[in-house]
Parts: sequence; C-alpha cells; structure tokens
Amino acid sequence: MEVLVLEGLNTRTSVQVDAGPVLSSDEVPGSFARVVWLVPSDGRVPFINPEEKEMLAHALAQQARRPSGLLGRLFGLGMGRINRGVNDFVLTQLDIRPNHKVLEIGFGPGKAIQQVEQRLTTGRVDGIDLSGTMVAQAAKLNRRAIEQGKVDLRVGEASRMPYRDQTFDRIFCVNVMYFWPQPERELAEMFRVMGEGGQVAIYIGDREQMAGVPMTKTGVFQLFSGQDVVGLLLDAGFQDCRIVETSIDQGPISRGSCVLGVRPRGM
Repeated sequence: MEVLVLEGLNTRTSVQVDAGPVLSSDEVPGSFARVVWLVPSDGRVPFINPEEKEMLAHALAQQARRPSGLLGRLFGLGMGRINRGVNDFVLTQLDIRPNHKVLEIGFGPGKAIQQVEQRLTTGRVDGIDLSGTMVAQAAKLNRRAIEQGKVDLRVGEASRMPYRDQTFDRIFCVNVMYFWPQPERELAEMFRVMGEGGQVAIYIGDREQMAGVPMTKTGVFQLFSGQDVVGLLLDAGFQDCRIVETSIDQGPISRGSCVLGVRPRGM
C-alpha cells in the first residue's frame, strides 16, 4: 500500500491509495506542493520515465482546472492554504462593504467566500465553480452561512452564469483565468452581471514564472500578462482599469498581478 503525501507551504497531508504512478519524490508541476509516494517497506523506488511524467503533469493540470475525486479534494486543501495570502491581497483591493452582493468565480475550497461573508451584514456572497468536488468542500466550510442565506454556491461555467443582469457590486477570481480558452466570453458575462459602478478584480500569477512550471505547458493553461487582462477588460466594456502588482510566495510563483476594472454607470 503506497501513501500519497502532499506537502504544502505550512502543512503535510497524507492519504493511503491503492494504485497509481509511484514517485520517490517530485515537484507537482504548478501545484506548489510536493507529492511523495512512500513505497513499501522493501524500499523499492520505481523509475518514472519522461512520458509518465508528462502524463502526470497533464493529469494534474486537469485537476487544477476542475478538481475531482480524491486528488481533487487534496488539491482543494492545498489551494486553500496556498491562496490565503493572495485572497487577502485581492480582497483589500475591492473595498467590500457590508451591504454588497459579491461573486467569486472559481472559489475552490471556499476560503475567500468565508472571508467575504464575514465582512457582510445585509449583503450576500455567491460563488460559481466548474468542480462539484469544490462546491461540496466549500459548502461544508460555509455550511452555517449557507443555512442563513448569506452564501450560495453553484456548479457552473463563468461563460454562462445563472444570474440576472447587474446583480453584483463586486466580482473577483483568483488563479482562474488561465482556464478560459476564450476569455472574452467570461468577461462579457462578468460585465453583464455586474451592477453599474461595480468593480472586478482578476488575479494572475507572473506570466514568466508561470511559463517555467511544467503543468502550464500541457495545453490546459493559457497565460496572460497584466496588460493582456487590461486590454480584455476594456474590450468587455470595463473602464478605469489598472494593475496592482505584488510579491506573494506561492511556491515557484512569487509574483502576481491583481487587475481591476469598473463597470461604468449608464452602461
């Protein structure tokens, strides 16, 4: 019986598994955690060839896009810790007020949802995520707020969101835009559901650093610069767009940008 161990920045999580590729130790591409398969007591360490490593990177990239199953739940635990500083940084840019209606796209384990909910009194926070695994994990974390009607979490795509026009005062997403093959569609939807004067925040890791991570070379990711995102936001109709850069340790990624924009009034 092998044991899969995920080592994050401040944690170590282990789970027994029955089958799978066996690694002595390897950097999980782009997950900012280490995966170690502890082999049986005879000390046998099977060799992983380049083809198997490429397959692993692609599988992990798909998990990053839409976590599922056991590995997806572990990804969720890791993302909650890894994105903690980024979430704090992004939320400070948004000036969320107690009566605001807030939407997070790609909320993962729901830690930022919880942070936003704790700032609200008469407001509410919604979330939409591709992954049913993440919705279940986030719902467990935010169970009480969901019961109180302050949080609503749904499985869905950002390109086809189930919300009425001009519903939200604030919309944000963290490390999600990479998975939008045609981001114009998602940004158009964000513009549609954003209220007049509302603000959007999109966080992305530094493109050059991201490009050095094997998982981003699988075709699952699309990388952007801050200026790329500004141009796309302007094309979608947002105005007053600006980039706020930061240095936050996320394993191999130590720099990132929060791109902000506003839906103008009268549009």
